[in-house]
Amino acid sequence: MERGVATHEEVDAELELDKTASGLRSAAFARAAFPDPAATAEALRSAPDDGLCNHIQLAPIQGFNRPPQPDMPSRYTAK
Repeated sequence: MERGVATHEEVDAELELDKTASGLRSAAFARAAFPDPAATAEALRSAPDDGLCNHIQLAPIQGFNRPPQPDMPSRYTAK
């Protein structure tokens, strides 16, 4: 993710092993923490999904707004 500790494929593989609400929440958080534009776009797209419970909706927002990337949210706000 943000520090190169995991890859998208590893997150997907872990989610296959744990499809519980906790696993879905962790995967959403991890995916949003990747510092690439595609991951960010997906995190922002998936957060307001009405089909997800609140805890899973919140995970991509938390992953997106990470301390190691403090300037990232400002890149996506209107000026």
